[in-house]
Amino acid sequence: MVTATLCIFSKQPSLVVQSIAPDNTSSIETKTAVNSILATVQRDSLGSLRSTIDDILVNLHVAVKIIEQTQNYLQTHPTPEKIQ
Repeated sequence: MVTATLCIFSKQPSLVVQSIAPDNTSSIETKTAVNSILATVQRDSLGSLRSTIDDILVNLHVAVKIIEQTQNYLQTHPTPEKIQ
């Protein structure tokens, strides 16, 4: 068994971790720490570990981009709550 833990700094770690939580399996665990995301991965081989880490990094990147774009949109477009 091969294990790796990634520590990724984030402005909104809780929101990002919630976004990728469906990807968690029995061999992948993501959680938050102060201003960071901790992702621990266990796999049977180094090649499988590398592939899984690559998938996690892509998913994190997509989650961060979607969160940023959504927040930018909400700041520049009126919503019923902002109009009142």
